[in-house]
Amino acid sequence: MLDAGDRLVPMTGENSAGFRLALADPEMQQKGLTGVSAGSPPAQSGYAFKLAMEILTGKRELDPMNIEYPLPWVPVDEVKVCEGDNYESGCNVFPPSKVPTSFVSEVLNPELLPEVNVESALNGTPVEGATIQPLPAEVTEAANEPGINCARCDAPEDLYKLTKVEATVQP
Repeated sequence: MLDAGDRLVPMTGENSAGFRLALADPEMQQKGLTGVSAGSPPAQSGYAFKLAMEILTGKRELDPMNIEYPLPWVPVDEVKVCEGDNYESGCNVFPPSKVPTSFVSEVLNPELLPEVNVESALNGTPVEGATIQPLPAEVTEAANEPGINCARCDAPEDLYKLTKVEATVQP
């Protein structure tokens, strides 16, 4: 689009540092870039492991079910560059001096995985003094989706109901 001389259109992109940094870049915004950063976070594996360990060690009782991990959703106006090694003070992306542009921003989750920081994610090293913290009490059950998260199950009646979206921008 830029090579053709056109302005960029609103878009959704993955949660890579490069995309989030582009969303926050005033020069790219001048060219029309706006949108939201979202994507399936690698942090869900750490969450699943911690949840399994809490169950296996008797710290939590949980009936078998499909579990929903909160999908990160970072609109352009909420992109904030971090100054340290953790997501603190609302920051959600690290500068290019700290991580490659391909770094998956959602490898960290300060609420569910406070034991991990950017250095541990990049180098596989433990965070000095960090201990495993308990997860929040609430676990959200995910809807059954036959062929996706269950084999012999029934989908909720309204799982794929048609929804109508009204345009908020008019030509």
